[in-house]
Amino acid sequence: MGHICLEFEYLDKSLYDLMKERQFKNLQVKEIRPLVHQLAIALDHLKRVHTIHGDIKLENIMLIDHQRQPYRIKLGDLGLAQGGSVNKQNSNSQSHQYRSPEILLGAPFTEATDMWSVGCVAAFLYMGTHMYHGRNEYEMIKFIMETQGPFPEDTMISGQKTCDFFHRDNQNSTWKLKTPEQQETGFVPRDTRKIKLISLNHLQQLQPFDGKHTKDKDVYAEDKQTD
Repeated sequence: MGHICLEFEYLDKSLYDLMKERQFKNLQVKEIRPLVHQLAIALDHLKRVHTIHGDIKLENIMLIDHQRQPYRIKLGDLGLAQGGSVNKQNSNSQSHQYRSPEILLGAPFTEATDMWSVGCVAAFLYMGTHMYHGRNEYEMIKFIMETQGPFPEDTMISGQKTCDFFHRDNQNSTWKLKTPEQQETGFVPRDTRKIKLISLNHLQQLQPFDGKHTKDKDVYAEDKQTD
C-alpha cells in the first residue's frame, strides 16, 4: 500500500530482561567482563566516527542469541546519538540512573559520558541494582559524591545548573551541596537504596573472591599485579 517500513535485525532480549528473569540476582565477574569488553569495543568505534551514543543503559544492550552465544551483545537504540564535541551542553542526554556529572550539571561533555554509563551498567550487573539509585538529580549528585568525592572544578564552573545544587563557600573557595531545604523544591529526602556504598572500594566486599573459578583466579591475579 506504499507504506514505508523499517527492517531491523532480529535479536534476543536486553540485559535488563536478562536481569529481570534472574530476579535481579547479580552476575559473576567472569560473566560481566566479556560484556564490558564488548561495550568498550562499541565505544571505541563510536569515538572513531565522532559519535556520542547518549543513552547507554541495560534496556539498550541486546543479547544476540543468549542460548547459542551466551553473553554476546550488540549496542542498540541510537535515537539520542549526536556528534562528539567538547562544547556540547545538553542535560537531556542519558537516562536518569546512568547520567554522568557533566550531564547532571549541564556542563560541556564528550564521548566520556558514554563510558560513565557503561560503568553504571557494569555496576548494576555486579550489584543487581542501580549503583546510584536517586529519585531525582539532587539525590543522584549526593550519592555520586558519597562514593567518588567532589566533582572536578572545571565541571562545577562550567555547569549551567551547578548553582541549582551547590553554593560556593567564598572563604575557602569550595563548593558545598545545598540541603534539600535550601533547594526550596519541597523535596523530602528518602533513601531507598538496596545497597548503600560508602566508597568504590566497597564494591569489592559484595563479591569476595573465593578462588573457585580458574578464569577468575587468573584475572584477579593479573589485576593485583597492575594495581
